[in-house]
Amino acid sequence: MGANMSDQKSKAAVELQSFKDAELWKGGFLDCDPINPLMWSSYTTNGFVSIYHAIYWAAIKPYMPQAARVLEIGPGHGAWTRALIHGGAAKVIGLDVQAREFNGIDMWLGEDASKLDYYVVEDMTCSMVEDDSIDFFWSGGAFVHMSKYIISEYVASMHKKMRQGAHGFIQYADIDVYNNIVTNKACMIHSVISEVMGPPEGPRLKEAMSQNEHIRSRDVVPEEMRNWEDVSPGRYFFVGQRFMAECLSAAGFEVVDPFFMPSLRDPIIHFRKI
Repeated sequence: MGANMSDQKSKAAVELQSFKDAELWKGGFLDCDPINPLMWSSYTTNGFVSIYHAIYWAAIKPYMPQAARVLEIGPGHGAWTRALIHGGAAKVIGLDVQAREFNGIDMWLGEDASKLDYYVVEDMTCSMVEDDSIDFFWSGGAFVHMSKYIISEYVASMHKKMRQGAHGFIQYADIDVYNNIVTNKACMIHSVISEVMGPPEGPRLKEAMSQNEHIRSRDVVPEEMRNWEDVSPGRYFFVGQRFMAECLSAAGFEVVDPFFMPSLRDPIIHFRKI
């Protein structure tokens, strides 16, 4: 045992010295700045981690209790619903303006559909949910399409339904955050690739990518949209960070973080019932 330990120490000394003598990465190795969410790294060619996946690990996994009873507003096709169930939710109560069949949510959930209680809403009272029965609240991609009045009514109702200490997350729209990210050169994927590839491949690739809905570049939102309250289904209501924080606080929630990472375009606010 002693001889073997001595051999291991000798090998370790040789390994350390060989690495030192090689003088690799003079100036110190730096692949990427971990606090810069848009900086490319050696992992870029292996595929980025999806923002949705990062949100799942940052928000749902740490803050949603196991076997939780979850309230989700705007489940749609069920992307986040399935994430909530896979994260350990025993029951998800989904409230949506469209019918279960319209959204095709059962097709997406498969066997997990039995863990979803689904209701079509006519107002923002959440009356189908028992008071003080919710362990975790979630809404991704729905509140960005709601006016301030509807948001305020939902938030007031949510407070009654959530248990003390329960955490919640809402994705909302903020015009300054939105414009900041769409004008960042690191996000202008069409132009960046076109420049890197050069002519004629670059322009051709840029044009092909522009046809893909999933990787399109986005335009700056004009200032007049900041306080625009006109009803137009599917549009963004840029209610902003200040409104969301004040709305939740007025309802009796503690705002844990008004700009919860890693969603850079449409921020997420983290709150808790105190």
